[in-house]
Parts: sequence; C-alpha cells; structure tokens
Amino acid sequence: MAGEILTGHAPPAREPLTPEGVAIRAGAGRKAGLADIAALTKDMLTIDAGLPEWLSSSHRLAYGAFETVADEARWTSSGYLTEVVHQVMSDAGDAPSLLHLLEPLPVPTSRRAIRDGTTARSSLVAARDWMHRNPGEVRASHLAEATQAALAVSALASPGAVGADWRSWSAAAHAAGQLHGTPPHGPAAQMARELDLVKGWVRPGPPRPGHLTGRGSRLEAIDKLAGVLPSLAEVLRAATQKAARNGHFFVLGRRELERVPRSLVYHAVARWRVAQPDDEQVYRLRSALAAVGASALASAPSQLPLAAPRLAKLAFTGAANAEPSQYAGGAMDRAVQQPLPRPNSHDRSRR
Repeated sequence: MAGEILTGHAPPAREPLTPEGVAIRAGAGRKAGLADIAALTKDMLTIDAGLPEWLSSSHRLAYGAFETVADEARWTSSGYLTEVVHQVMSDAGDAPSLLHLLEPLPVPTSRRAIRDGTTARSSLVAARDWMHRNPGEVRASHLAEATQAALAVSALASPGAVGADWRSWSAAAHAAGQLHGTPPHGPAAQMARELDLVKGWVRPGPPRPGHLTGRGSRLEAIDKLAGVLPSLAEVLRAATQKAARNGHFFVLGRRELERVPRSLVYHAVARWRVAQPDDEQVYRLRSALAAVGASALASAPSQLPLAAPRLAKLAFTGAANAEPSQYAGGAMDRAVQQPLPRPNSHDRSRR
C-alpha cells in the first residue's frame, strides 16, 4: 500500500504527478523515511535476538530441531546490520516523517455538494493536482474560483496558519477577477465545479440541512484546507504564466477616443484583447501568488536542498513542524509484546 501511494505521487521514470511528488523527488522525507524502515528492522532484530533463548527454554528438543534457525537469528541480531540500523536512525535526527502524511490520490467525482471538511480537502487537492499536471488547460474561471476559495479559507483559518495570508489572497482574487477567457469544457469544467463547491462550503452562510457541523470541527477542517494553500498558490502561479503564453486570457485594453459616425461627438471605448504574460493584470496576479509562497517558505522542510524547486519546498509547509511519526514501529511493537507460541516439530520443514 505504501509503495502504491508513493508511486501515485512520483511514478518511476515519469514526471511527478503532484506537488508532494515534486518534493519527494527533491529529497523531502528521505532520511526520515529510511529511519522508519530502520525502526521496523530494529524491532525485527529484537525478535531475532530473543529467539534462541526462547527455543532452548520452551522444549528440550526444540533447540536441536531449530538449531539452524537459532544460529541465523543470533548472527543477524548481532551482526553489522544492527550498526547500520542505528546509523540510519541517527542520521535522520528529529526530522518529521513527511511520507506518513501522504494520502492516495483523490479521484475526481461529479458532486452536487460538499458536506464535510474531508470532502472539501479532497476536492481542493484534486483540483490542485489537475492544474499542476495540466497548466495549459487552466482558464480564467479556475483562477477566479481557486483564489476566492483560498481567500475564504485564509480569512477563516486560525491565526498563524501556514498559507493563510489573506491580504495576498485578496490581492490575487482581485487580480484574477480582471482576467476573462473562454469557458472550460470536459475535465477542466469539472475541476472548476469542484473549486466552486469548495468555495461554497468554506464561505459562512445560514445553516442548511446536511451542513451542520460543530464549530471546533469546522475550524479544524478549515485549518487543514489552509495547509494546501501554499502549494496551491505556486501551482496557480505557474499555470497563470503558462495560460497567458497560450493566449487563454482576455483583458480590456486602453480606452481610445472614437468618433460617432455623422457626429462631432467622441466616445472613450475600451476593446477586449488577448492578455500577454507581461500585462499588468497577469503580473499582479502572479506577484500576489508569489507573496503567499514567500510567507510560507519559512515553514518549508529543512532537509530539502537550497536548489530544490520552489513547489517542492511548499508541498509540506503545513507539516514541517509535525512530530516524528511512530507508525512504522507500531505494528512491530505490538508483535514484540505478544507471547510467542510454542514451537512445533512439524514446523521445521516450513522454516
């Protein structure tokens, strides 16, 4: 299962499919992930270390029947592997195990409404990942819906939440509202719909059937949404530049005086034109999105190299201060605490 999740984010011999995949390729969580494997190996070595004594004390014929197994267990638990395990765990230090925060890629579905924070986060992540993989398909409606949803999240999130820079998101939403373009279609239209549903769930309003949640649980869900905002801002920034180069945006040009036919009266007329990457509206949007990332970079994982892509540094910003996870050793800890069954001479062939 863990391998499938990792492959979903960063498939071998292919470009990463998510911002988390970009971070993994850049080295995020590598040492802590190896330390998790080392912790699991250490627990297994603990079992091997106690196996010879358990065999010799359980039955007078057991040790002779399983002498080869006991010798292998003794050699494994006292050999070079033990030193390697301790060295790997020492190299990781207190780095948080970011790979434990990975989830299977959300599958986009046609929803009519979002009723809980888990579904809202899944929809936001699915839309972010789609825009990361398809920056050339991003339209003005995606930018407007995404920035407005992010603005609502940042305004309602807890003070100090990473990525909840509501001033920068407000500037981004205002700039995105000045861009126009052709409506999306196909999967692009579905992603715009997902973003609109997220925005509708986050924005406060009168109580509606099926939308009643505890205040504490709702705030917690919004804070989890805020953790997605830094990487969302960087994805939107790259997509804005790509879409502008492809000529997907329209802006109002400068007003020019035009004479009314058969009259001496002139009118100031502004005509629509294709937006260029260096236009003021595009520049202001990209600058506001860059400001969101800049405010979140202080929480970037410290184990990433300085030359790592900006998106890689923003993928796990919300979890940079997380406590090291103990999931890897939990199963083996429970196994060590359970008494081993008595050996059976019939098991010799299987061993």
